[in-house]
Amino acid sequence: MVRKGIQMSRKDFLRFAALGGAVFAISPMSLVGCSPKEPGTGTSETSTSAPEVIENKEAKIAFLVGAQLHQPTLPIGIAKGYFEEEGLKVNRLEFSSGGNVIQQIGELDFAMLGINPAMIAKAQGSDVVVFANLHQGGSALVVDPSINRFEDLKDQPVATPGAASIQHNLYTMLEEKYNTPTKKITATVTDMPIFALNKEIKGAIAWEPITTQVIEMAGFKVLLNSQDILENQQCCVWVTSKNVIDTNREMVEKVTKINAKVTRFMLDHPEEAIKIIAESSGRELSTIAKAFPNMVYPWPPRVDRQSSMILLDALLKRDIIEKKLVPDVEAFWKEFYDESFEQNLIDSGYIAELEKASKA
Repeated sequence: MVRKGIQMSRKDFLRFAALGGAVFAISPMSLVGCSPKEPGTGTSETSTSAPEVIENKEAKIAFLVGAQLHQPTLPIGIAKGYFEEEGLKVNRLEFSSGGNVIQQIGELDFAMLGINPAMIAKAQGSDVVVFANLHQGGSALVVDPSINRFEDLKDQPVATPGAASIQHNLYTMLEEKYNTPTKKITATVTDMPIFALNKEIKGAIAWEPITTQVIEMAGFKVLLNSQDILENQQCCVWVTSKNVIDTNREMVEKVTKINAKVTRFMLDHPEEAIKIIAESSGRELSTIAKAFPNMVYPWPPRVDRQSSMILLDALLKRDIIEKKLVPDVEAFWKEFYDESFEQNLIDSGYIAELEKASKA
């Protein structure tokens, strides 16, 4: 939707969204995060289920507000009863950012977040360990219709979510590749559609479905998606702590199984998956349906090492992570990602079982 010459304030924007002109909604809890000085202030909700056949064990799982398209295991796993099947009762904890999640990792069993904040936290001494992939890709650079190639953005204002984000990393790679400096502006992703509509920016790089919302509201277009910038670009991952792995490995194994089962379900039943994601995220079904093709849910689920190492190198090169904190990137990666859980699903035949059921 394009409205030329209209300047829209935040108040007008919220009214516009309420009337259905904008195709996204913000959860009332989207303004609630966890202060690093106030443990346990994340919004908590324990899922309800039918009478249990086996005794359920509680799993405290953190997720990011409105990010269900990137973190589908929780809504789909609950909706389809996969957690209950594994004897897990989910205590859902909603956070406003990956940074807030990481600061509470010692109080959680599991969390879903982008790989960048996880790597930054690990380098700074956090006990965080990645054990499963959620998805790859899912971001895009969207631009004003007047922009036809990246070089057209020279010296133009372009919004990114901030220097520590995956999207900022990807965008800086483009500036270097095309030798084209631009005016990078740090912006909250929910502000990007407003900035685009008000013609304050010529481009924005963010995750889905934000980029789809910018297109719908401001008439922007996709110039490049994340797969064009970095093949198999790793995005969100499942994390836990070494302490949880050491004391409750079986629960980590169960979550890894559920994650694989959800991934298979999404590939086999995309329409139903889109409906569940839209409902759980409070976003319009049409928006999620348009954003869904830009997501990559690899099968079988595996964290992509090559793209992750490129992202790590970019964080080190730009001093987002101090080089002295990661003197040996191979040793860092080995401690950061425990691949045994995803590998075990292949070795045990579980992946083959899901594939057989999929074809039945």
